[in-house]
Amino acid sequence: MTAGSGTRQPSLVARHKVLFLLLAMLTMVLGAVAGSALYVKHQIDSISRLDLNLNLDDTIGGHERPPRPAGAAAGSVNILVAGIDDGASSRILEELRRDHWVPGSHRSDTIMVVHLDADRQKAYVISVPRDTWVPVDGYGMAKINAAFSYGGPPLFVRTMEQFTGLRMDHLVVVDWAGFRGVTDALGGVEIQTAGSVTPTTLDGTEALRYVRERYNLPRGDLDRIQRQQNVIRALSSKLMSAGTLTSPSRLGRLFGTVRGNVALDEGLTTARLGDLAASLRELRSSDVTQLTVPVRKFGRIDGQSVVIVNRSETKKLFGAALADELGSYVATHEVDMLPAAASVD
Repeated sequence: MTAGSGTRQPSLVARHKVLFLLLAMLTMVLGAVAGSALYVKHQIDSISRLDLNLNLDDTIGGHERPPRPAGAAAGSVNILVAGIDDGASSRILEELRRDHWVPGSHRSDTIMVVHLDADRQKAYVISVPRDTWVPVDGYGMAKINAAFSYGGPPLFVRTMEQFTGLRMDHLVVVDWAGFRGVTDALGGVEIQTAGSVTPTTLDGTEALRYVRERYNLPRGDLDRIQRQQNVIRALSSKLMSAGTLTSPSRLGRLFGTVRGNVALDEGLTTARLGDLAASLRELRSSDVTQLTVPVRKFGRIDGQSVVIVNRSETKKLFGAALADELGSYVATHEVDMLPAAASVD
């Protein structure tokens, strides 16, 4: 099953799903609002950039840093997305800078790996449960979201590269305050859940509560992930139907909301974003697949609730991404994909 209805959308709508809600809005604007090009460029140029310092040979916690994985098949792109669980955006913009990081700050509440096929005919959004139990350089075994807390974006990226075996070409960090603000700026989002007859309109605070809930869900964090994917899908549709991309005033409000709540790696320059957006201009919403890594079981370790992934299947999944063959993998394996909106708990 794929995200969306399969109906062709205006130019870069699928981009909205591909690079998570907030960043995607900015890149879509590059292609959709030619008359505001200078304004848009200025706004995107002003987004905070992060020096990940990933290619230096140094040590972490007294341990030699392992080599980074090889890049994926030529032309494909892997983008790591982190949704941060602290709304204090002014601190995020400062603390996300390597020299100012405060250990213990801002766990990555939402983790997604976005894979863009080399031919840009397909895109995949692979969610990783935040409680996934993994080795973290210098800290031993821990939940995967602790890597961000311990060492900020550099340690988070390295941990994800070791977990997936993929080199992350880019990083996008989104503060949940931005998610809440965009939802309100669009007049709320309509969500229809399993068992409901009609959609319910949620404001930003309600939508944030909806995507963060997990304790009363049958599958816990796995259902929580599907809620996040479901809201992204709904907001994507709302963004386009609201005519936002052709309204300078609406664009201004949205830019004002998200500018302080997004950070990108230094390689995601405005020019690079424009190139990526242009390369995705033929992508349909039905060409975007949202799924979750294979999970073996839930458990408790050292008093913590953890997620234990199916390592062999997870290795196959990310191996398929490395070879740019995710389409074949999805077609031949049982995968946890985002269902229709009315089937999401």
